[in-house]
Amino acid sequence: LTIPKGCFVVIIGEVGSGKSSLLNSILGEMQIIEGWVRSNGSIAYVPQVPWILSGTIRENIILGKQYVPERYATVLQACALDVDISLMPGGDMAYVGDKGTNLSGGQRARIALARAVYYPADIFLLDDILSAVDAQVAQCILDNAIHGPLLNQRTRVLCTHNQQAVSSADIVVVMGNGCVKLVGSPEDLASSSKFSVRTSLSPLLSIQKFENSVDSCYESEVDSYEKKGCTQISGQPEETIGKDCMQISQEPEETIDTEERKEGKVELAVYRKYAAFAGWFITASILFSAVMMQASRSGNDLWLSYWVDTTSGSGRTNYTLSFYLAVLTMFCIANSILTLVRAFSFAYGGLRAAVRVHDTLLNKLVHSPVVFFDRTPRGRILNRLSSDLYTIDDSLPFMMNILLANFVLLLGIAIVLSYVQVMFLLLLLPFWYIYKKLQFYYRSTSRELRRLDSVARSPIYASFTEALDGSPTIRAFSSEDYFFTQFSSCVALYQKTSYNEVTSSLWLSLRLQLLAGFLVSFIAITSVIGSRGVLSVSLGTPGSVGLALSYAAPIVTLLGNFLISFTETEKEMVAVERVIQYLDIPQEESCGSLAIPEGWPHQGWIEFQNVTL
Repeated sequence: LTIPKGCFVVIIGEVGSGKSSLLNSILGEMQIIEGWVRSNGSIAYVPQVPWILSGTIRENIILGKQYVPERYATVLQACALDVDISLMPGGDMAYVGDKGTNLSGGQRARIALARAVYYPADIFLLDDILSAVDAQVAQCILDNAIHGPLLNQRTRVLCTHNQQAVSSADIVVVMGNGCVKLVGSPEDLASSSKFSVRTSLSPLLSIQKFENSVDSCYESEVDSYEKKGCTQISGQPEETIGKDCMQISQEPEETIDTEERKEGKVELAVYRKYAAFAGWFITASILFSAVMMQASRSGNDLWLSYWVDTTSGSGRTNYTLSFYLAVLTMFCIANSILTLVRAFSFAYGGLRAAVRVHDTLLNKLVHSPVVFFDRTPRGRILNRLSSDLYTIDDSLPFMMNILLANFVLLLGIAIVLSYVQVMFLLLLLPFWYIYKKLQFYYRSTSRELRRLDSVARSPIYASFTEALDGSPTIRAFSSEDYFFTQFSSCVALYQKTSYNEVTSSLWLSLRLQLLAGFLVSFIAITSVIGSRGVLSVSLGTPGSVGLALSYAAPIVTLLGNFLISFTETEKEMVAVERVIQYLDIPQEESCGSLAIPEGWPHQGWIEFQNVTL
C-alpha cells in the first residue's frame, strides 16, 4: 500500500477489520511481524477515543507549541469549535477536567482534531473523528478542515464510515480481517461487486442533494449566530482577525476546584476521629498500659538506686540478696507484660482504624455524585486512595507508638530527676520554656511542609496517568520533551518540600544537642558541688546521683526523638485530615429506592423477539 503525498485517503471496513491497527502501524505503535512501514515528514494523530488533558481548551489545542492567534482562530473555525467556545464561561480558557468529562463527545473529538490541525505536520492520521458529530458538523469539518486551506496540500488518512468523506476521497482503502482487500478511487470501488459485499457501507449513491441541504442548514445556523455575537478567544489583547470579531475574556473561569489545604495545627477533632476508628476501649487500653509500663520501669531503676544506697555506707539494711532480686524480678515481669499489652493493643487498633478508614472512604466515593468526579482530578482521588491510605495503614500507627513511648519516658525521667535531684526543679521551668519555643517553630514549619508535600504530590499522579493514556499521541506529535519538562517541574516542586523537611530536621537537631548538653552539665556540676559539702542542702545519695546522671545522659536523644516523633505523628495525621475531607462529600440521594427481597423474582419470564447484537 503506497499513499502519495498530498492525497486524501479514506480507510473503510467492518468493525474490527484493522483500520485503527493500520494507523498504529504507520505511527510505529505496533510490532511489525512481516513487511515494513516508511513515512516521510512529521505526523499528527487523532485517536479514535479523543485524548483530553486536564487544563484549558487552549492548552489542549496548542499542546506546548507557540500560540499564534491568527492560525489559532482559523483552526477553531475550521473545526466548528468557535460557536461552542463562545458559549463556554471563560471562552477557550475554560478549564476541562480529566479526559474532558465536562465536555460532550463531539466537543472532545473536535478539540482533538483542532490539536492536529494546529500542528504543522506533513501527514495527518485521523481515526474515526466524524462518528462523534452530527451530519451538519461533519460536513463543516470535511469542507473547512480536511479539504480546507489548512490541510488541502497535506497527506490525510481518515478511518471512517461516513459516506460524504468516502465520496470526496482521492483513494479508498477497504480493510477486512486485518488485511488490505481493495484499493482504488470511489468511482472504481462503487462499481465493484466485492466492495458492496465486503463492506458495511451501502453502495455509494449520489448525495449531492443531501450535501447541499446540509450546507444551507449549517450556513443559516452560523449566520443566525453571527447576528447574535462573536467568537470568544481569551487571554489576548482585543483585536480583529480577518473578518471575524474576537471577544476577549481576560480571566479564565475554572470548573475544577483548587485542592483544599488546611493551615495551622491539626485539629483535635482529627485525633478524636482516628481514635473513634480504632475504638475507644482500645485507645484507653493503650494509654493505661503505656503509663503503667513506664511506672514499672522507673520503679525498677529507683529500686536499683535504693539497693546501692542500702548495701554500703551508713544506710545498710538487713535485707537479703534474694529479697532485692525478688522485687527486681517483679518489676521486670510487670514491665514485660505491660509492654506486650501495649504492643498488641497498638497493632490491633492501628489495623482496625486502617480497615475502617478505607471502607468508609471507598463507600463515600462510590456513592458520591457524578459531578464530584467531573470537578475533581483523578490525581487527587488516587493520592488519597494510595499515598494517604498507605500512611494510615503503615507509618501512622508506628509513629504514634513511638510518640507515646517517648512521651511517657520523658514524663518518667522528669519525675525521677525531680525526686532524686531537687536542684533540677530550678531548671525545669526555663528548660521547658526554651524547649516549647523550639518545638513550636519546628512543628509549625514541618506541618505546613507536609501539607505542601501532599498537595504537590497530586499533580505528579495526574501528569503521569495522563501521559500514559496519551502516549501514542505524545509520540506522534513529538511532544516528549514538553511533557517531560512538565513532569519534571511537578517533581521539582515536590522535591523542594522534601528538601526543606530535611533542613528543618537538622535545624532542630543542632539546638536540641546544645540544650541537652547544658542540662547534663548542670546536673554534673551540682552533684560535684553537693558532694564536697559546699552547699547546706543535700543533693542526694551516691545512688540517686548516679541515677540522675544515667537519666540525664540520654536526654539529647530522648528530646530529639520525642519532638521528631511528635512532629512526624502530626504530619502523618495530615493523611487522616485529608481523608476526612472526602468523608464529607455529598452523597447520591437514595430516597424512593426499594430493597429487592431475597429470591426475587419468584415467577415470570424474559422473552427476546427480533433482537440483533
